[in-house]
Amino acid sequence: MVDLLIKIGANDELPRIPRELTGEGKYFMEKCFSRDPNKRWTAEMLLQHPFMASDDEIVPSTSS
Repeated sequence: MVDLLIKIGANDELPRIPRELTGEGKYFMEKCFSRDPNKRWTAEMLLQHPFMASDDEIVPSTSS
């Protein structure tokens, strides 16, 4: 996990956005990964995005 965070933080490379996502999902991910803090959405904005509201399924936590 630390290696991934360093890779993201120290490079211009961004995580790959899965092709399987809908256009709405891709747009959501782009807003999450924006390097420019002025363009990156806040957590509140992201939570209001229709992509987050499109599935009300609760995913159980895998942490102990």
